[in-house]
Amino acid sequence: MAFDPNNPAASGMVLTWDDEFTSSAGQLSADNVASHTKWSDHVWWTPAPSNFPGSIHDGVLDLQPGAEINTINSSAQGWSQKYGYFEARIKFAPSNDVEQGFFMMSQAHAQSAPAPSSELDIVETSPHDPTHVLDTLHRQSGQPGEAQNSATGGNPLVSVGTDTTQGFHTYGALWDPNSSSITWYFDGKVTMVQPKYDTTDGAAMFMDLLNTAGTGDMQVDYVRAWQFSGQNPAAVTPDPVSAPFGQAVTNGSLLPGASVTPTPAPSAGPVSADGTVVSGTSGTIVSDAHNVFAINAGGQITENGAVMTITGAVTELAYHNHTLYQEATSKNLWWSFNEATDAWTQTSNPLVTATPSPSPAPTPSGGTAADPTITLHVSGDHWAGHAGGDPQFIVLVDGHQVGGVQTVTAVHDSNQWQDITVNGTFSNAQEIDVKFINDQYGGSHAQDVNLYVDSITVGGQKYFGAAATNNASQGYHDASDPNAAVMAQNGTLAFHVASATPTPTAALASALTPAPAPVFMSSSFNDGSGHDVFVFNTAAATGKDIATFDVAADILDLAPALKAAGYSGSDPIADHVVTLAQLGTDSTAVKIDPTGQDPAHGVTLVTLDHVLPQDVHAANIWH
Repeated sequence: MAFDPNNPAASGMVLTWDDEFTSSAGQLSADNVASHTKWSDHVWWTPAPSNFPGSIHDGVLDLQPGAEINTINSSAQGWSQKYGYFEARIKFAPSNDVEQGFFMMSQAHAQSAPAPSSELDIVETSPHDPTHVLDTLHRQSGQPGEAQNSATGGNPLVSVGTDTTQGFHTYGALWDPNSSSITWYFDGKVTMVQPKYDTTDGAAMFMDLLNTAGTGDMQVDYVRAWQFSGQNPAAVTPDPVSAPFGQAVTNGSLLPGASVTPTPAPSAGPVSADGTVVSGTSGTIVSDAHNVFAINAGGQITENGAVMTITGAVTELAYHNHTLYQEATSKNLWWSFNEATDAWTQTSNPLVTATPSPSPAPTPSGGTAADPTITLHVSGDHWAGHAGGDPQFIVLVDGHQVGGVQTVTAVHDSNQWQDITVNGTFSNAQEIDVKFINDQYGGSHAQDVNLYVDSITVGGQKYFGAAATNNASQGYHDASDPNAAVMAQNGTLAFHVASATPTPTAALASALTPAPAPVFMSSSFNDGSGHDVFVFNTAAATGKDIATFDVAADILDLAPALKAAGYSGSDPIADHVVTLAQLGTDSTAVKIDPTGQDPAHGVTLVTLDHVLPQDVHAANIWH
C-alpha cells in the first residue's frame, strides 16, 4: 500500500503520539519521566517550570529562544519509537543559523554514550534563507564515523518555494522498516529521500523541538507520531484539535475519525487570456485545466477555493504561456506552477518582455545589431565515462531559446575555462537565461555534474555570473572565481541585462569589483557542552568561512573527508595532507591535499576567521 502523509490511517498506520497543545494545564513540568503521549511531563534540561522559556497559548506551543522540549527526561527515560511517520506543524522565526528544528535521536545513545548516535533531523532552519530548510540523516552524530545524506554528498538543503516564517507548514519523515531509505515531506509532498546508514534502524528514537537562538519565537501547532500496524503499536486517542490563533487548519495529517475534505471541482468557466495579471485579492485566473486561482486575504493562493498551504505573502498572480506564476514577495521573486505535479519552481519574472524598437540604421559589418551574439565563459564538474557526464545547458533570450544544447568540456578542478558562443536574431534583449539541464550525482565529487558560469558577453558588454539571479546554487559559490555562478542543480541563471550595469573592462575589473561577502559555515552539530563540531565529508573546497571558531572548544572533523580521499595515515599534518596556512593578517586557511606532495597544492577546505595557525591545536582536528 502506498503511503499517504495526508492520511496515514488510510495507509494502515496507527496514531501513537498526539499533542495538539490545546491546553496549558499540567504541561511543561520539569524533568519528569514521560508517562503519557503528550508533553505533560516531558521537558528536558529545565530547572523549573517557571523558568522555562516557552508557553502554551492560542492552540500553539510557543518556544522562545533558548527553549528545548523532548519526549525523554535528563535520565533518558520516557517516550521513543522505532519506525513510523513523525510530523509537526510549525511556524519558524527568522533565523541567522541552524537554530530551530524538529529532530529525533537514538534513545539508546542518550542512555549509554557508546551506543550508536543515529539522528534524524526532520527539519532545521537554513541560515538567512526562509525559503529553504535542512533535511538530514546522520550516521553517528557527534561521534567518529559521522556521515550524512550520502545521496546528495552530505548536502541537506531543500527548497520549499515559500517563506517558512510567514505561516504554519507541516514537516514529516517516514521511517519504514521495509525500506532502505528515509523520506521527508513538506506540506504532504516529498522533499528528500536518503539511503539509511547501518546505524539508522539500530534503536528507537525520541523526538525533540528546539529553538536555540532564533530571532523570535518558534510556534508549534501540533506534533504527531504514527506507527505501522505490524509493529504492535500502542494506539492513543487523538488530542482535541485546536486551531492556532483561531486560524483554519488547512494542511497536515488526518486524525483517526476525521472526515476527508473532498477536493474542490474545477470551474467550467472560460480560460483566462494569456497575459492576465491579478494583484491582491481582486480577480481570478482560470487555467487551461479550468482550475480557478486567486489570492486570499491572508496572502495565500487558493485553487478552486481550497488554500494552497505551501504559499504565503503572495502579491501577484500572472498567466503566461499557459502557465500560472506567482510573485511571492515584494522583492520581485517569482515561481511557476506545474499543475500536473502541484510543484512550484523559482523562475524569472514572466512579465518582462522585450520592448519593440525601430529598425536600426545600417551598421558596418560586425556591429552587434547586425550580428548579435552571446559568448559564455564557462567551466564544469564532470562524471568521466558516464552517459551525460559533461554539463549541458541552453540559452534563452526573453524566453526564447537561442541555439541548441551546449556541452561544456572545460574541467573546473583543473582551472580550465572555455568560451561558447551562440548566435541569434534578437535585439534590445531584456533578460538572458542560462538553463542548466543535466545535473547528476553519483555519491562523490568525481561523480558530480555541475556548471560554472563566470560571465556572458553580449553587445560588447560583459556581465558576471555572480551578479545574476541564480536558483540553482544550493548556497554554493566558487572559491577560485568570486565572479562566477555555481549551478549545483538543474535551474536557471538569469541575467537582467536591461537593468544590470555592465562589467568594466578587464583592465579595471579587479580594481572596481568589490570583494564578495564571505559565505559562513554552520556547525554540523553541538554536543550540548559548548563544543561546535564541523564535519567535512569530502576533500573538495567548500568556499566557506567559519566566523567564530573557538580554539578552546570547537572541532574540525576531517575524518570522513580524509577517508573519502583515500588517506589511511595517522598524522595528516605531519604527512602534509592537511596544512594550516595564514590567510591575510589574522585568519587561517585549512588546506587539504590527499597526495601530500606540496602543501601549496592543496585546496582550501575552509577558512577560520580571526584565528591564526599557531592557535589551532591537535585537539581541534579529528582525523
